[in-house]
Amino acid sequence: MKLHYKKFNLIKDLLISKLGERVKFSKEFDDETLEIEDSEFWLTANKTELIVGYGINHSHYSEDYDNLDSGIEKVFNLLTCKIRITREIRGSYITKITVDIELPDGTFNPLSSSRPLLYPFWKKPTTEITFIEKIIDREEIEEDVFDEICKSENTYMI
Repeated sequence: MKLHYKKFNLIKDLLISKLGERVKFSKEFDDETLEIEDSEFWLTANKTELIVGYGINHSHYSEDYDNLDSGIEKVFNLLTCKIRITREIRGSYITKITVDIELPDGTFNPLSSSRPLLYPFWKKPTTEITFIEKIIDREEIEEDVFDEICKSENTYMI
């Protein structure tokens, strides 16, 4: 079993133990996905990588990209930190969605941005900002994350 699958399964088991039936798991071909009910958070493991997402925004992490540790850290932060969603709107079209994670020190760490190819660029933009509360308390899973997920296979959290 590849390392990103092992990490995915450890995260899945941890979330099921802490959140119970709120965690929804599905498997289709070689893709395994988990989602949390009443949240836009999702996590997918496929043949080659771990995909960490929030709504339509997502980032790809893999041993091949040498960024799997960053992906584990993103998962941890998406679960335990407040999320800021910024929508740029032109007319009735959402033209850009940016998802940022508010870290404990008050700084924002971007997950990603999404933008459609075609939109009414001539219309005046407005910005809508929404904050989403954390899914789980950091203290509730911090020790488990460090012990189970980080210590196995030499992953390190910052």
